[in-house]
Amino acid sequence: MKNVLITGGAGFIGSHLVDHLLAENGLRVTVVDDFNDFYDPAIKRENVRAWLANPNFKLVEADIRNQSAIGNRKSTMPRLL
Repeated sequence: MKNVLITGGAGFIGSHLVDHLLAENGLRVTVVDDFNDFYDPAIKRENVRAWLANPNFKLVEADIRNQSAIGNRKSTMPRLL
């Protein structure tokens, strides 16, 4: 199974990409998003809500610019090919 990492996957464009990728067989999708307030974080949370029950989906709530936050979560990140 292939792993896909999407940064900003809870936003408008990213969430549509995640919808498409999860519909394909054989993909595990990990989203890294900090749910910032560029626009309403509640909308972003609603975008990911349906995926949370999907075993091929993982959400990492972190800012990719924060090396220590990402470093602490490396064990939860997919091994990328």
